[in-house]
Amino acid sequence: MPAQAHIPPPAFMRIEIGDTRTQITIGIAPDVFPAWFRFETEDGAFDLEQRKTVKDVLAACLNVRIDGLSANGALQPASIEAFEDHMRLWKYVILELRYESKVPPKQVSVVWKGDAVDGFYVFTEMDAELEAYGDMLFPSFTEEEPEFIWHRPVAQTQPPTVALPPRPEPTHYPLPLLSVLCMLSMIAAHMVWPKRWNGWLLATTVVMLAFCAVLTRKVTVDLPIPGKSAPTRPPDDEALAIFASLHRGIYAAMEGEDEAKVYDQLEENVTADLLQPLYLDIRQSMVLQEEGGAVARIRKTEIVETSVLDEREEDAPWFKVKARWRVVGRVGHWGHTHERINEYLADATIVTQDGRWKIAAIDVLEETRVDDGEEVK
Repeated sequence: MPAQAHIPPPAFMRIEIGDTRTQITIGIAPDVFPAWFRFETEDGAFDLEQRKTVKDVLAACLNVRIDGLSANGALQPASIEAFEDHMRLWKYVILELRYESKVPPKQVSVVWKGDAVDGFYVFTEMDAELEAYGDMLFPSFTEEEPEFIWHRPVAQTQPPTVALPPRPEPTHYPLPLLSVLCMLSMIAAHMVWPKRWNGWLLATTVVMLAFCAVLTRKVTVDLPIPGKSAPTRPPDDEALAIFASLHRGIYAAMEGEDEAKVYDQLEENVTADLLQPLYLDIRQSMVLQEEGGAVARIRKTEIVETSVLDEREEDAPWFKVKARWRVVGRVGHWGHTHERINEYLADATIVTQDGRWKIAAIDVLEETRVDDGEEVK
């Protein structure tokens, strides 16, 4: 369903909390800005007197305390930013304050009192969005409740790890052929010329051992392990459990902020060829074009139904699964939040690579948006 149109607020606040910097951004509609600060701006440029007015008004209305200590924010150069929403263009004057700290904060208090300055018609109520360590909160400042206090969770951890499916039992042993030949040559040389090489014994041994180490993985020959047959497709119930584990691992990886770590965790669940295309597809699927290109955060996934497809031989080391699942995401946008639910139907191919079950292909058959796009309270 198409998202329902909404009118962006005349002003909004965004709070970003990091290890050494807390940043507060306030967006004000150009037609509202003169009532707040008693002057107009078309390009966000202020002269010295106007900048002082902005700083004084914000200092009176906005109070920030980090770990119980009052913090003074450094006002950054203002700007005008435009946002497209439902085919309309909305402009805001962007004011940005940065609060530096030497250590990661345990608590941040933000107080907004719009009526703190006589004669300046600053809003007493303000909706905000707060982002801290991957979490999103949506506080509202009112005359009755002008303060919001953020507390650092007890443990800030990496994205949740998911138990990997069991490895197929190895059936071959990689024999380092060149290393073996190098070792045999060294042994033969010492046996044939034991005395002649006596003076060069130590140097020769060191050099030959170094060659053996370098050549260990250059050329290998897979020798079959006695009693171990080639990996075959697992029983259907085990195959579905393997897919579910890999599927959870993919979306758990996508919760991360560090792109390198996201790729590392994805690599545990998908083959190398699928790694980048899958990453880009998932990221793109959570972009809300109707909300000015904002990106939703994945909150949870739910597998609706799965079945094993009979498109492989009994002894093939791969299998295919048809799966339907839903992805729930939320996006903070101009001080409020929207929920996005996408449903997918796809065929997934699972193979063995690097001694582990991994998803090698995901062929999406259907992609449907199942939410109504309404604002989440």
